[in-house]
Amino acid sequence: MRDLHHVLFLLIFCVSCSFFSSACREIINPPPSPLPEMQSEAFAPHFEWVQIEGLRQTSIYSLGTNSLLGYVYAGTSSGEVYGADWSGNPLVRMRGSVKSIVVKEIKNTLVASDGAGVVRSTDEGNTWHTVNNGLSDSSIAVLILGQTGKLIAGSVQGQFYESSDSGETWMRTRSIRASITVCIEDTSNTLFIGTSNAGVFRFTETTNTIEQINVGLQEPTVNDLAILPNKDLLAGTAHSGIFRSTDHGTTWQPSSYRLRNVGVTAIAVNSHGIVFAGTARGPFVSTDLAHNWTKLDSGFTAQRIYTLKFNSGGFLFAGTEDGVYRSKYTTLRLH
Repeated sequence: MRDLHHVLFLLIFCVSCSFFSSACREIINPPPSPLPEMQSEAFAPHFEWVQIEGLRQTSIYSLGTNSLLGYVYAGTSSGEVYGADWSGNPLVRMRGSVKSIVVKEIKNTLVASDGAGVVRSTDEGNTWHTVNNGLSDSSIAVLILGQTGKLIAGSVQGQFYESSDSGETWMRTRSIRASITVCIEDTSNTLFIGTSNAGVFRFTETTNTIEQINVGLQEPTVNDLAILPNKDLLAGTAHSGIFRSTDHGTTWQPSSYRLRNVGVTAIAVNSHGIVFAGTARGPFVSTDLAHNWTKLDSGFTAQRIYTLKFNSGGFLFAGTEDGVYRSKYTTLRLH
């Protein structure tokens, strides 16, 4: 009988520990809890934000998602990276601010900072190694995974690098005379580049040409870029709202008068084409491809949004000066 009691005690203890260790991950990556389907003009009043515990009063500059493992990584302004559990110690500390987090394949996670180049983990964040072989400029502001699987890095000094071996080695490919803030690649492998002082550039791989494309763009500081399902290109600017291009970036026009004189820091588009914008006036949403916007501030008390990111379940995460906020419901049922 004593042995039976001992076995039961161990079983209950193990189950309790398993539940406790997964609690933080459930908060960060909740199971799907969708809103009921509703018309676009009606869903905004039902949208709510939840502030995630663990990183309050911390400026979150970047977010990355591992859809297979269910992780959401958070990078801070002071160089820390947090993984599955945001209440504990950071996974790694870097010099400078963490500007980009890219998850390549299942366990290959790369993090870029504007002071230490790129570090990589191949074991879910347990160990990290610097991978700067070929990077002559360690002030990496942007790191993205291109359409063909190659990594593309852009620096504050305007240098571009590419890696075809998961960051093991880098090759300098091109440069511009501007400070890079954001890069995005379309399905034709055309690279659009936003800068802090020179608007937007376009690199066309088929012709190996790079050109400045600012016709109609009324602001030189571009904080974010996004591509809509209809192939329109959006540019979020520091003081003049969002601009739209319907001709592959050749010309631009204001996307909406609602955000005409608002600083836009981040843009995110979900798989259903709903557009979210982080601004100096809080978060906004558009259900008509960025023509009209509605404010989404229920439960949101932060003053500034640095980054927006979806996880695999369609939940929206916002990195702010006061930690991370998450949408209470998945956005995939909002239409």
